[in-house]
Parts: sequence; structure tokens; C-alpha cells
Amino acid sequence: MQRGDDLRQATRFLGMTVQMVEKVSELEATRSEFVTLINLWRVRRRFRGGSASARALALFPHYPVVTIEGLASLLGVSFRQASEAVWQLQEARILEERTGYARNRIYAAPEVLV
Repeated sequence: MQRGDDLRQATRFLGMTVQMVEKVSELEATRSEFVTLINLWRVRRRFRGGSASARALALFPHYPVVTIEGLASLLGVSFRQASEAVWQLQEARILEERTGYARNRIYAAPEVLV
């Protein structure tokens, strides 16, 4: 009976290992797609190196929905700098406003959310 239990455990372990390899492959593919997307965004509009707009591009795969306040906090910049970055990113069709409100707006990077 011990041998049968060992075989079941080994089979289960092998199955879990295969699943982990598949998930890692999916993660690597997703990361590659994000790199491609960020490069595409950089072609749409040239951002000044080190600007809030340029630094924000790398955040969107992790934070595809943001507010100006949230973006300011993530980037460590003022509200005004984050607001200017959001405006530039909207002009480049990287972000779009989702609420339709004049205040408390929420912005999303739709290409990440697909």
C-alpha cells in the first residue's frame, strides 16, 4: 500500500510542476507583451526623459486604473506634475478618463485592461 501512495504523490507532484511551468510561461509572455506595449507608447509621443509622463508608462501594467492623486503618490511628484502627465498621456491615447465627472476623475490605460 505504501508504494501506491508514493506513486500517487509523485504523480500529483508532477502535475503541480507542469502547472507551475505553464504559469511561468504565461507570466513571461505577459511581461513581454507589456514591454512591447510600453515601447509602442513611447513611439506615440516623445516624453522628456525622467518626466512624470515617461516614468508613468512603466506603472500602468501594474496600475492600469489611476487617479491624479494616486499617480502623484506613486511617482512622488506634485498634483500639478501628475495632472500634466495625465493630460499628456491622454493626448497620446495611453490614458482615457472613465467617469465623465469634473472632479474625482478616474483614468485607465485601456490597452492594459484588454
